[in-house]
This record gives sequence, structure tokens and C-alpha cells, in this order.
Amino acid sequence: MKKTCSLFALLAALSFPFNAPAQESGFYAGGSAGWSMNDFLELEALKNAGANLDDSGLGWKLFTGYNFNKYLGIEVAYVDLYDPTVKVGAAINNPPVAAEIKAEIDGFTFVGIGRWPATEQLDIFARIGGFYYRAKADSNVEVLVQNRIFRAKGSTTDNDISYVFGFGAEYEIGENLALRAEWERYSYKEEDSNTDLFSAGILYEF
Repeated sequence: MKKTCSLFALLAALSFPFNAPAQESGFYAGGSAGWSMNDFLELEALKNAGANLDDSGLGWKLFTGYNFNKYLGIEVAYVDLYDPTVKVGAAINNPPVAAEIKAEIDGFTFVGIGRWPATEQLDIFARIGGFYYRAKADSNVEVLVQNRIFRAKGSTTDNDISYVFGFGAEYEIGENLALRAEWERYSYKEEDSNTDLFSAGILYEF
């Protein structure tokens, strides 16, 4: 009888590690916000010509994902990046032209995530995947010709697919809660044009 009980105890002890990963898989959802830095060749060219460029500010995202185990997962997110603005003063133009261009940048990402459990509470991760984005630009232009001001407005929208990658860390603060800090680079179809997002947020594990 003692041998039978000892055998069951040994089997239970051996089976425990194999049941543990089930607690590390499942769905999660959360949100992050931080500093968004845009780098566009066309906007930089206007800045070099004397325009006033505002291309950095608040960016945020909402995300949900699934962990297959403690090493691999997938994630989908909606991202709203900072809207850059360019203002051109009349003093630097001949004929005098005053213009303002404001862009809106948002989109969806679908990425794969690889994790490395550094400790029981801390995970280091890297991500890479696709970025479907919408870039909309609204422009207002005023031209002074023979003491008369002519005004024009325009709007263009560009939808395309590119890629996103980054890395970060998560720290568990409770049974179902974790804090996240990360850096991501969002790329666009224009050569050497991208946005860097440094963010921090919280997620809930279901």
C-alpha cells in the first residue's frame, strides 16, 4: 500500500511541470500610450526649406493577443500615431505663400511575438509583422498675387501595407495583470519614412 501511494505521489509530482504551461497560454488585451516620433523625407525637405515642422507627440494603441505558450504568441492592434503638422510662412516665399499641412496616421498591425522569460515575473519579447495604415493629409494654402489673397484646400489619403518590428518587456503585477514597456518602428512605403513609438501600458490576461 505504501509503495502504491508513493507511486501516485511520484506521478503527480512529475506531471505538474507539464500542466504549468497551460496557465501561461491564453488570450489577453490592453492598451499603451507614449511618445511618437515621425520621420518623413518630404516633411524634412520642407523643414530644411524654412517651414515649421511639428512631428513628435502622443501616440497610443489598443491591442489583443493570444499566447500559445510562454515563448510564442500573436497580437493584433489598432494604432493611432502622432499627427505631424507643417506650417510655411509667407516671408520665405516669392510670390508670398502661406500653407499648413496636417497629416493623420493610424492603422492595424498583425504581428508574431517571441518571448524569453527572464524571471518568473519578467518577460523580454520581440515582435515583427505587418502594418496596414491610412495616411491622410489636409492642406490649406494662401497665395498673395497682386495684393489679392487666393485660398485653396486639398486632401489626399493613402492606404497601404508595410511592416512593423520592435522589442520590449512585460512585468507581472498580479495574477492577471502585467505592465508593458516597448519600442516599435512602423514603416511606410516611402523610402526611409517611418515612425518610432516608445510606449508603456497595461494588459489583462483572461
